[in-house]
Amino acid sequence: MEEAFLEDINNLLNTGEVPDLFEKKDDLDDLKREMGEQIIKLKLDISDSWKFFVERVKTHLHLCLAFSPVGEMLRIRMRLFPSLVNCCTINWLNPWPDDALLSVSKIFLKDMDFEGASKKVMDSLYRICVSTHQSVIRSAKLFEQ
Repeated sequence: MEEAFLEDINNLLNTGEVPDLFEKKDDLDDLKREMGEQIIKLKLDISDSWKFFVERVKTHLHLCLAFSPVGEMLRIRMRLFPSLVNCCTINWLNPWPDDALLSVSKIFLKDMDFEGASKKVMDSLYRICVSTHQSVIRSAKLFEQ
């Protein structure tokens, strides 16, 4: 919903921290004190309670993000926020419908020069891209079997 939120997600995925998350120094001091108590309780040999907290966040925080693969925005977000790729496992959960594949083929081929190709030829080219994609999916399933 908010592009600025992706900056925080990117930082969280990359470092385990969100810069300026704690507005008041008292909040940060309370957190460090509580982490210090946890360190003592767990009998750990750790001197930096903040690093202990960040490591616990990295270990125990799991996020599930959902993005639409249609259009340019996913590619732009992946480029602007590299942790979405580098620090995540990407699962394409659903097969793409033909109309979505057709839309993607139109977007990717729109700037290519096909030397005055007619609308009919271009429509055929777009449909070939969809057909090729679906054919690869079917072949991959056969190969897996």
